[in-house]
Amino acid sequence: MKNGILQILILLMGLTQVNAQKYHLDVSPGKSKSEIDILIDTAWNNRISNPDKSIENAKLALHHSEKIGYTKGKASSLKVLGYVYRFRYDYSKAIDYFLLSLDFYRKIKDQPSISLIYFNLGVIYRSVGSFNLAVDFFNQSIKIDSLLNDKNGISTSMLSITICYLNSGEYLKCIDYGYKTLAIKTEIGDSSGIAAVNNNLGMAYDYLKKYDEALDYYKAALDYYYKSGAKLEYSMCLNNIGVLYYNKKEFKLANEFITQSMEMKEKLGDTASMGSAYVNAGLIYYENNDYEKAKSYLYKAVKIREYYTNYISEADLYYNMADLYKNVSNIDSAEYFALKSFEIVYKNKNNYYLHHVSLLLSDIYKIKKDSEKAQYYSKIARQANDKLKIEEKESDLERIKLEKKVAEHNLKLKKSHNKLKTTKQDPEYSAILWITFSIAVLLLIAGTIFLFFRNRKQ
Repeated sequence: MKNGILQILILLMGLTQVNAQKYHLDVSPGKSKSEIDILIDTAWNNRISNPDKSIENAKLALHHSEKIGYTKGKASSLKVLGYVYRFRYDYSKAIDYFLLSLDFYRKIKDQPSISLIYFNLGVIYRSVGSFNLAVDFFNQSIKIDSLLNDKNGISTSMLSITICYLNSGEYLKCIDYGYKTLAIKTEIGDSSGIAAVNNNLGMAYDYLKKYDEALDYYKAALDYYYKSGAKLEYSMCLNNIGVLYYNKKEFKLANEFITQSMEMKEKLGDTASMGSAYVNAGLIYYENNDYEKAKSYLYKAVKIREYYTNYISEADLYYNMADLYKNVSNIDSAEYFALKSFEIVYKNKNNYYLHHVSLLLSDIYKIKKDSEKAQYYSKIARQANDKLKIEEKESDLERIKLEKKVAEHNLKLKKSHNKLKTTKQDPEYSAILWITFSIAVLLLIAGTIFLFFRNRKQ
């Protein structure tokens, strides 16, 4: 009797394991909430330094959270995945993960996290140039932070809105919002925030050619950067003031501030941004007709490879060098640098720069009286301009496509949830039922055996 029962138990356990393997079901014990939280923390800490590991840990945490019904774990895992893909500039995936995370945070009514997700969505849409949608998300974050009386969160989102207006060319709106942001940042004593707002206001007034107002805000930003010891930001603000004087064609003052900025960056060892400073200095001397010094600084920029954070920076530098040599009638050098710029933008299929560089090359070959090459590059310039118009239309369509993602949010969530749910027609559902039934039978038999032997002892 006893052996027969044991054989039945072994048979049922075997069938259970076979079904689990057949449908690739995870029947291992689930991790506890604390273990899942550790996985999420590890994923978060690796999000920048080791994104692949971060994705692996976040997905594992998500799997175990789903297994034990840990809603906060699901939300946090998805949030980390959103961050990783945001930092990878894979905005489509980042949006998907953030929206899924948002749904779970809503279920547990985690208002601070909901606000943070809205903020991140705003940052993404600002990055792709969908400024109106970005402002909408920042405002959603502000609404929640207002209920929480989180003035730091409110002012941070407001600062982001000023950047949206600055980048979209709505300078008056930037200034209006900047004043409001400045008031809150001042109230809470956020020195770095105050400096950032002042710097943005300076840039807005600079673009409006209201140089006196711009200078006042730049100087206020400088003061806060100095007091807080933010040396890198201080040097960047000096550079902005130099550019302001460059725009005013006060090249002597422009040179003074650009030089201060360069010297400070050299002390900080900020080699990467030194390239930008050298370019600005070169352009100042170029405008001041001091071509030798202009060439000297532009050559320094060429030597600093770290300056080339992207191919556009490198191509733009070579373009400036070519234009400089063309204007001093050193046509061979102009041709050399223009061709280097052309090679880069042609390889990367950047039609905006390809258009301008090709026009420059066409002019250079006209001077060299090489009509065949002049016509060749003129034709490329026209073709690039035509493609650029098409790209602009496609870019608008891409923005519309991204904006539709938000409108489709609820539908996506519903589909996502339906995938997690099973139906009677789903073979995996049948397998789960079989396993559940088998476990119940095992428990029933085990209980019967226990009672049987206990009664025999009595």
